[in-house]
Amino acid sequence: MTDSDLLGPARNSWITNLGTCGVLNLCYIGSVMSQDSLIQLKNKSTGEVYWTRKNKKKVEKKIELKKYSAKLRKHVVFKEAKK
Repeated sequence: MTDSDLLGPARNSWITNLGTCGVLNLCYIGSVMSQDSLIQLKNKSTGEVYWTRKNKKKVEKKIELKKYSAKLRKHVVFKEAKK
């Protein structure tokens, strides 16, 4: 594997450093989920929370998804709530 194989797209990168014991360490830094795109989905009756992301440029209204509620043991509606 060459250095050019290790380099990913612009958002992803490889970091190399020589460790204290003389071993070459390779660490991959992938794209991290932006806090701006994270939204909280909450069920009013149980208070359970799911976290997901949303493209705020394309979706302007609040999201409602049917997700599984462990407390109720069935699928119920989770609505977008404030963080």
